[in-house]
Amino acid sequence: MGQITFLGSGGGRWATITQRVSTGGFRLELGKEAVQVDPGPGAILRCKEMGINPQRTTAIFCSHCHLDHYNDLEVMIEAMCMDKKGNGILLGSESIVNGFEKFERPFSDYHRSLLKECKPLSPGDSFSLDGIKVTAKKTAHEDPKAVGAIFESSEAIVGYVADTSFFPGLADEYSGCDIMVVNVMRPDNDRIPWHLCTDDVVKLVGEAKPKQVIMNHFGLKMLSAMAGEQAVKVQKETGIKAKAARDGLVVKIGNDGANR
Repeated sequence: MGQITFLGSGGGRWATITQRVSTGGFRLELGKEAVQVDPGPGAILRCKEMGINPQRTTAIFCSHCHLDHYNDLEVMIEAMCMDKKGNGILLGSESIVNGFEKFERPFSDYHRSLLKECKPLSPGDSFSLDGIKVTAKKTAHEDPKAVGAIFESSEAIVGYVADTSFFPGLADEYSGCDIMVVNVMRPDNDRIPWHLCTDDVVKLVGEAKPKQVIMNHFGLKMLSAMAGEQAVKVQKETGIKAKAARDGLVVKIGNDGANR
């Protein structure tokens, strides 16, 4: 049985600066793989606090080149490669892996040398881990190379809707997911550029129809509006099970792809 462990439920500059909630991203365990997703500030500390050994990480996925998504990338690379130099895998946007325009690559040549694979992914590109197919998905974000992802295994199909504004076709990118993790910066219709608000999630979930949606990566206004109440709104308006992430939340994934 797999699981998703949320090392942080916050995102954006104010949540990052204040650390009102952690901003460490999440960890996806499916089959033999343990994938660290968007290791932002606090990822390594939350691993320690939750009794997770970061050296058991087998791959890292980093969606784009913003600090709240990559800050702990180098230390997670070191942990992943400590006992098995040359075996770690980093999957990320072009801006993460190679840098792009104003977005400099956020890790050193030394850390690159530790990795077995360092693969840039553009929308539609796929990479096969041991039992998981990772497919990059289109976003509309300030980092033009940013990507979301679908992680597909025999246990479940997990979609990660990374930072993006809503655009026609976004739901098509994630149709067929058992679980969809969605970054939601603000509540209701309080929309800001390059990010989703709750009303966008209602539309996205209503069209994509996953079995379950987990809202995550909250800004301070989302936290002040009580993220749990926003998840209730999504569930009421779509009829699809929804919950708000919190620091330390663990979501179990059954063999039928359903949360238990």
